Amino acid sequence: MSAVKAPPILHSRYDPKKEALRFFSAFKPSYKPKYVVVGEPGDSWLSDVISNQYPQAVRIAIRYQDQHYVDTDELWHYVWRPSDSVSLESFLFSRIPDEDIPLVCFMAWKPAERYWPEVAQYVWNAVSGFVNLQKSIMHTRSAFGKRWFSNMLFNSCSVPAQVLPSTVTAGGCVLVASGPTLENILSRYHSDLPVIAVSSSLEALHAHSITPDLCIAADGGYWAGRYLSCMKPDTILALPLEAAFQKDCSADRKMMILDFGSPLEKELQSRCGIRTLAARRNATVTGIAAEIALELFSGTIYTAGLDLQTGSSISHCRPHLQDHLLVAASNRLSPLAYRYYEKNRDSRSLDAYAAWFESRATRFGSRLVRLSPAGRCLQGYSEISPEVAMSREKIAQKSQINWMTVNLPPSNERKQCILSFIHEIRLICRSILLSGSIAHLFSREMKNNTVFHDIVYYTVYRDLLTFSRFDTDSGSVPEDTERMARQIVETVDGFLEKIHIRMHKYVF
Repeated sequence: MSAVKAPPILHSRYDPKKEALRFFSAFKPSYKPKYVVVGEPGDSWLSDVISNQYPQAVRIAIRYQDQHYVDTDELWHYVWRPSDSVSLESFLFSRIPDEDIPLVCFMAWKPAERYWPEVAQYVWNAVSGFVNLQKSIMHTRSAFGKRWFSNMLFNSCSVPAQVLPSTVTAGGCVLVASGPTLENILSRYHSDLPVIAVSSSLEALHAHSITPDLCIAADGGYWAGRYLSCMKPDTILALPLEAAFQKDCSADRKMMILDFGSPLEKELQSRCGIRTLAARRNATVTGIAAEIALELFSGTIYTAGLDLQTGSSISHCRPHLQDHLLVAASNRLSPLAYRYYEKNRDSRSLDAYAAWFESRATRFGSRLVRLSPAGRCLQGYSEISPEVAMSREKIAQKSQINWMTVNLPPSNERKQCILSFIHEIRLICRSILLSGSIAHLFSREMKNNTVFHDIVYYTVYRDLLTFSRFDTDSGSVPEDTERMARQIVETVDGFLEKIHIRMHKYVF
């Protein structure tokens, strides 16, 4: 048996505690952090320093190796090591929500980087990818949060006939994304497997006379419903309550509601009698669709159009809704070619999506197979030609999704449930505004009432990020903190009032 080498000395031989205190003082944040993430803290002298300075902060250690300093892991709330079954990005995603990113302090114990430079580089690249993806989610949420919340309330009333998968389907399927290579693949690939498509690929599928079995839609923006305009009646639509769809699209449409697991979703589903399929929120709808496909089918999932990079002139398959919008907006001073060029310049979102898929290669890679041409190379995923995929299908087990129908209460009954819910939340807002200390009561309600927290989260996301930096635990609250708390609650109450008036007039 080979002996384990002694761990390298990463701290002062004379006074490591004082060294850790000096290090932390040099990098001490100007705000009160909610999370402190440290890269390879060695013997964890930093843990006590952080605990003394910020007792409420969650301490997270990211180790650069698997063998050493195990006896000090208990000093941290969470510890990640390279041999863990989950990637570092997934580990951070599961513990740090996007709303708390402004309250995270990242720091690295520099002596450790001399001993494990490659792992240290991987760790901080992964941290950078995690932060960039969370920032992308934050920007999207701040722009569309109110619309998403409004969608949740109205969709809870207007969802028509509902279905859920009855069993896991033996065999595989084709997952269709909307990358530029999709047009090439569709001209060569003719499959009898079930097709799961993201909503932005529907127009391209329609042009090739392909009717998907299931369409995944997650966008909550005003344009999202237009993607569904060419969807056939036989296609089942899967979407979370926050997504947008056209009213005429939903009249006789069979839908499967996805549940991202938030307390607000649970509350609305419970009040309206909606049953759901559990799903995970991702920055990209293709990530949501991939996880659903892997859950619904036990065999190989072939992906088409999963490029995760722009083409030479376009960033999506053709035909596509964006083409019509860009053509309509182009003119002599801003021609179509220039608009395509400008749209293709920024690939940061695609880089973040690619990092998300690569971080899940261990889970996805064995069953998720990309049809070539596949765009960006993804580590851990295999590629095959459409012709090889078709030859495999001839000897593979044929598959078909089995659905069961779910009965829903009438729309008017659900409407009354939502109106009652809005009234209850407005009563909470008014009680806060009438209190002597708005900031204290608002903070307590945010901590204790998870449904109220979610509503504020959707409605005034940007203001909430700013307010989260204020200290409301102390006895006296500064005037600007009190003023911001009042502004947040008044905004939420005013928005709920507008929705209440709209819903009273709306005919489902």
